[in-house]
Amino acid sequence: MRVVNQDGGPQRIPFTLGEEGRGRWEERVQVSNRQGQAPTSSEAVGYFLIEGGKRRRHVVLTKPRSGQRGCLLRVDTRGTYTRGQNEGVVKLIAGLAELLTFGNFADGDAGNLGRQSDELWHVKTPAVFGVTLSGGAYKGYGHRYVIVTCKFEVKMMTRDELCQLIATDEDPDVVEVVRMYADQLHEEVRGALVVADELEAATAGETGFGDGECVHYIPHYPGSVEAALEQFGVAIPAPLRGRFEGGVEGVRAGTLVPGRRAVVHLKVDSGGGSRYRGEVVTVRGLSPLVGDLPEEGRELCKSNSPYAAGRGCFVALIEDEGWCVAWRQWKDGQPYRLLLADAMGIHTLWVEGGCVRTEAWVGHEAITPTASDVTDQFPEW
Repeated sequence: MRVVNQDGGPQRIPFTLGEEGRGRWEERVQVSNRQGQAPTSSEAVGYFLIEGGKRRRHVVLTKPRSGQRGCLLRVDTRGTYTRGQNEGVVKLIAGLAELLTFGNFADGDAGNLGRQSDELWHVKTPAVFGVTLSGGAYKGYGHRYVIVTCKFEVKMMTRDELCQLIATDEDPDVVEVVRMYADQLHEEVRGALVVADELEAATAGETGFGDGECVHYIPHYPGSVEAALEQFGVAIPAPLRGRFEGGVEGVRAGTLVPGRRAVVHLKVDSGGGSRYRGEVVTVRGLSPLVGDLPEEGRELCKSNSPYAAGRGCFVALIEDEGWCVAWRQWKDGQPYRLLLADAMGIHTLWVEGGCVRTEAWVGHEAITPTASDVTDQFPEW
């Protein structure tokens, strides 16, 4: 066997679980010092147990021992301090594994502000653990899955990451274990397996994947359908990359699903900082895919960065060829610009001067409308 940590890396031996102090427990995992028993590295170990007080057991590492198979897995749940979210927990969801021993961390001098477990498990079969890292998801911790594959390799990831990995089939060894224990996992994970099966059928040609000529509408930044969706953390299956002319259907389990529909990517904002304001006037012929598809009448305040998938930035499915999005902007309380996005481009009409400039969609020729064509989308103008 070998000793690994929750990130899949080798665990240096000997090591200590938890820490000393009030409300804490330090458990030392020692290496046998008997002649000829000491393991040469963490890649080839066995162990024996010593019964201790308070229902605790101590682990001593040795050379590999007959009958011990699988791997030793250390799971450390310590993250960071966050009020009300400083509990670290390990739970075996599926598979055969035995908790050998554990230590504890805690927060505060009195050790009464939560407790984080630091555990050593003997994993005997492929397994799935649910692990809560203290500190909360807002600080990059929170719930994780730890998956031990049939090769006894260890992978840790969030549920979203696991769903994307399943749908894109990026790690078949992990997917194999998930399928093995699917009925014991979260419904979102089971949904990702359904998406993976649909994508596999699509790439085999069973659903007409890649047929047709969908025309998408993407500005020069980000420049492509793939880049637009990646702004929002959408996973794109390898067989779909570079084949967007066939269209898309939606996003499931954080993964793009192929189909026959075109998309548009747009950023709708106030155009500047605190001196600028805006309002959405018209949203027609679109349905949300990912991002913040604005509703008519929304006030647009300080602009977010155009290089981030923030408020007002979205990718939408096109429902009607006559789709458009119209919004207007003020600067220092005065009318500033009228903006209209449609199949001909992104048009900007400067109120002072009345000239129109059009930004073409990638792969399209810009067609600049007249000023009256733009103002027609603003009935009160």
